[in-house]
Amino acid sequence: MVSDALKSNSRQALDTARFQVRLTEVPKRGGGTRTYGFLSTADAVVIVPVLPDGRVVLIRNRRIACEQVLWEVPAGTMEAGEDPAECALREVEEETGYKAQKVTPIHGFFGCPGMVSEFLHAYVAEGLEKTAQNLDDTEEIEVHPMPLEQALGMIKDGTLKDAKSIASLLYYAMFMKGAE
Repeated sequence: MVSDALKSNSRQALDTARFQVRLTEVPKRGGGTRTYGFLSTADAVVIVPVLPDGRVVLIRNRRIACEQVLWEVPAGTMEAGEDPAECALREVEEETGYKAQKVTPIHGFFGCPGMVSEFLHAYVAEGLEKTAQNLDDTEEIEVHPMPLEQALGMIKDGTLKDAKSIASLLYYAMFMKGAE
């Protein structure tokens, strides 16, 4: 989310249910300013769900902005004041239909810092038990458990194109799975 200082130095150009377009004046090295636009949005979580047998749970998610159905790990926007770990527990069950007994933070990152304020908190979800999906009215999500090696192969061959999923799966594979 955008800091109070940046909000006070910027103006809102558009307000939607999911984000704001904000404009601010940025000084140029040679003098004067340039209007800079960015999206101000709530922070989010991204989750690598790991089944007891070691498989990871990927989803196929219809993404309107890029007009594609993408392979991803579950993710979701945090509610105002929501703890990231609580959001991760909520989102993994809503999107996959698996309730996690625990989530462990693995890292955090900005997905597109040149234009979007969103910070992503990444987690591994473990102790998964099958429940049921609880999708929003506009979500179309298919659940696909698979071996981690298959998911990594999808990154390598370009089938999996979602940056937050790539970063989180690779981090898990490189720094957590190997450390067991």
